[in-house]
Formats: sequence, C-alpha cells, structure tokens
Amino acid sequence: KFMEIDNEENIIVPLTEQTNPVELSPTIVQRLSGIFYALLSAFLFTISVFITKQLEVELLSALIPRFLI
Repeated sequence: KFMEIDNEENIIVPLTEQTNPVELSPTIVQRLSGIFYALLSAFLFTISVFITKQLEVELLSALIPRFLI
C-alpha cells in the first residue's frame, strides 16, 4: 500500500507489524544432552574394553579396532 504524505513522497506501509521471535526455553533433553553424550561415550569405551578382555585379544593388536568401535 502506498500513502501520500505532506511532502509528496511515497512510503510503504507494512501490512503486518514486525515482532521479535519468541525465544523458546531449552527442553530437558537439550539441557541434559551433554550428560547423555558423556554417558554414551563412557558406555561405548567400556563395552569395547570388555569385549577385548573377554576375547583375550592383545591390547596392542586390538587398539585400532577398539577405538573404531
């Protein structure tokens, strides 16, 4: 829409008002995601060590596959 003003200039009138986006508070999962990631990494590391011990594999020969798991 255009609107005439006193000094004969045309300006654009916005159809809707600009509002700031509503900030969402972090959810419980987002807040605790660091703890979940730490527990998951500890679990994966422990499981790989446990499998290595149960299969009686030398640590040096299983070092690379263990960290890939």
